[in-house]
Amino acid sequence: MQIRWILGKGNVQKQAIAEFAALSQDNPLRSNALKLLTNLRANLQSSQNLDEEEKELLMELSPLYVQWKEDALQQGEQRGMQLMLESLLQVKFEKIDEHI
Repeated sequence: MQIRWILGKGNVQKQAIAEFAALSQDNPLRSNALKLLTNLRANLQSSQNLDEEEKELLMELSPLYVQWKEDALQQGEQRGMQLMLESLLQVKFEKIDEHI
């Protein structure tokens, strides 16, 4: 699947967002594109004078922002659990082999 130019206007932009949203969770493009889209959303949100098209874009990007935030929290929780387990193993066994 090819993502159309996300910074286009009107239907081109709507199609690009729809194609992005349809990407699988493990698609390597998804994570990078999601970061860029959340930056675009933040920039739009900080603008004072949005036209109707920009307001609509902001609404379309909001669910993607929520998804990015949830993904980031989940990754943080997983990393925290990993660090906690490593710490517990180090306390119990003093030294842990790298392959473990």
